Amino acid sequence: MSSLAKMWREEGFKGYMRGNGVNVLRIAPYSAVQFSTYELVKGIMVSGGAEIDTPRRLLAGSLAGIMSVVSTYPLDLVSKVYVEEGGIRGLYRGLVPTAAGVAPYVALNFAAYEIFKIHLTTEDHQPGVFLKLCCGALAGSISQTLTYPLDVLRRRMQVTGMASMGYNYSGSWHAIGTILRKEGVRGMYKGIVPNLLKVGPSIGTSFANGAKSQ
Repeated sequence: MSSLAKMWREEGFKGYMRGNGVNVLRIAPYSAVQFSTYELVKGIMVSGGAEIDTPRRLLAGSLAGIMSVVSTYPLDLVSKVYVEEGGIRGLYRGLVPTAAGVAPYVALNFAAYEIFKIHLTTEDHQPGVFLKLCCGALAGSISQTLTYPLDVLRRRMQVTGMASMGYNYSGSWHAIGTILRKEGVRGMYKGIVPNLLKVGPSIGTSFANGAKSQ
């Protein structure tokens, strides 16, 4: 929270929005691929119009997460890696731990959201946009908290080897061991509070807009 206050004093609202244009260019196709893949896989799994169970929702969410990462992963690194490291290969550094981290995150996201929505739905009442937004925000916060160490690993693996960042890992297990040894368990949750402040409203809005556009 002190970092947010310092940024506000030094840079104002513009400081919070720095780099957001590039992020929007990445998140638009990412969300489109994620939601469309989830609905496509879920539609394939549904038979006779019946509701699918939670394990299948988790599977559909996992596949949606992997597909969205694979299709947009270079956009996450293009501004940093292409110049420093050169070549297409550098743009896909850390793809495996990223996909491994995003798959359970997206799976839990969709599964939790639909479970919350089902509990709020009756024969005479469908949850409105606000309730869907709340369901999405809660689902996003829960899934982010449970999978945050994987997100830390993803970010470290993306920049490993860059001289300016100071991280050098030979692989995912080496990275995990180094973080735990030097920073403890807290190192695997570094930055989670500001991340949750972003994830809740972001995921809630995504689910509310996705439901409204269906």
